[in-house]
Amino acid sequence: MKKVILLGATSNISTYLIPHLLEQSDVELTLFARQATRRLGQYADNQRISLIDGNWNNPADLTAAIAGQEIVYLATGHFTKANQQVVTAMKQNGVAMKTVKIIVNGQTFTANFEENATASELLSQMPMTLPMLNLYPRELTYRFKQALPANEAHTSGYTVGDIAYWKPRHSFVIFYKQTGEVIGDLQQIGHINTSHLAQFQSLGNVEMRFEKEDLNS
Repeated sequence: MKKVILLGATSNISTYLIPHLLEQSDVELTLFARQATRRLGQYADNQRISLIDGNWNNPADLTAAIAGQEIVYLATGHFTKANQQVVTAMKQNGVAMKTVKIIVNGQTFTANFEENATASELLSQMPMTLPMLNLYPRELTYRFKQALPANEAHTSGYTVGDIAYWKPRHSFVIFYKQTGEVIGDLQQIGHINTSHLAQFQSLGNVEMRFEKEDLNS
């Protein structure tokens, strides 16, 4: 089982992210938040979920919660000091974190990339600037000429902010609007650390730059 912890598990974006993570049968999920056992009691009987009461402004809480985890999701990106404490706790526990800067029209967003072959291949090509097509309208997409490795692709839904790869057309996708669609042959790559992406719909086709950040150095 893949051990995943979601920090800030009572945030708005978590209400979409938790069900999405549970769709992946190999995920063992830890939900970390203030008063998590009270506020997330609906998950108390789920054998794949652990609830941890904690404060991510408290380094001791973070270090204890992150111990043994393989992937860390930050469900909000608005608290710079707390986020840096998360990075410190991850370093202390030897948890790798692949963070990517996404730059579009002078704005910078951050995304966490997962540990899989598709994400690794994309990271190896960064920095890169891609002409993204605005499609359907729900997503920004770039179609690679050659296929990327995607050995964990499956049928699933998505949440706003998900970054994924659609195998049939070699499509690198950023989802900015929820349509409720379930998509086959979809490989999860990562997630942008904000749910406020409605502005992407008005961009039209646009160039986006992707740069990796090494938070473990």
